[in-house]
Amino acid sequence: MLLGRYAEAISNFNLAMTIHPEDSDSATGLGQALIQTGRYEDAKHALARAVVFEPDNLRARNLLALALFKLKEYDLAAIEADEVRRREPGNLSAATILGACDIRLRLYARAVPLLERAAAAAPSAEIRATLGKAYLGTHQDTLALGEFRAAQKMAPQIPGLYSQIGAAYADLGQKDLALQAYENALETDPSDFAANFGLARLNWVEGHYDAAQVYLTKARQAAPDDPEVQLLMAEVSIHSQDFAHAKPLLENVVRALPENIRAHVLLSQVYFHLERLEEAKREEGIARALRETEEKQREKALGTQGDKP
Repeated sequence: MLLGRYAEAISNFNLAMTIHPEDSDSATGLGQALIQTGRYEDAKHALARAVVFEPDNLRARNLLALALFKLKEYDLAAIEADEVRRREPGNLSAATILGACDIRLRLYARAVPLLERAAAAAPSAEIRATLGKAYLGTHQDTLALGEFRAAQKMAPQIPGLYSQIGAAYADLGQKDLALQAYENALETDPSDFAANFGLARLNWVEGHYDAAQVYLTKARQAAPDDPEVQLLMAEVSIHSQDFAHAKPLLENVVRALPENIRAHVLLSQVYFHLERLEEAKREEGIARALRETEEKQREKALGTQGDKP
């Protein structure tokens, strides 16, 4: 395995497990070799066996977290990575995996300190790009852009990096730079979901509805069930006064993103147009409560910053 001869490693680890079926080290080695060859499902099973044989095998748990992350089983990956980090607080790999899982689970505030510590200890391009995503999720757009730019200098070919740069510029209101970054992303990968969705969003806000529809169609092909995509699809339907079509889309969004104020506001408007007044009032109340909570959190954060020497 150290020589990169993974097929031979897999064969020999399997042979070792035939001789000693409950050897945790062999199962761990097998899982690592399988990860190296992209066989994440097989790796998950091998590493789960290693953990069953030896629950304190933190190397196996960390590799299991990585395999689960690659399989997009983010909840389970986070559980394993958190267990490793709890027992080994200085384990940077576990902290990075947990932070990356939190981003996928939209737990951005929890991801930030994990990834900040990881970036301070080992400022690789991948970690800095991941930290940038966490900053983006907590609306710290200037910090996010700084991390993306640092990652770009170190490894400009990181997949999806230009889309993230575009998102940071868009949130900062620098639309021309956002447009350029998104177009750079599509030159590399025309099916880039984030770039297509970002361009759809930018064009929609600017009132270029036909262009927005073209990019939204491409984004939908990549991720038809993404709540952000469904939210923009609902906005398109509302613009054309197709409230019946917008209703199920927005109901999906508020289930997936219950703290998204705009989704509740739009759903309230849709219910009103469909003469479902009680439901409209309920959604309006939820949006108002979310705004108040957000304002209190903002005031608290500003007060905390003001107290610092």
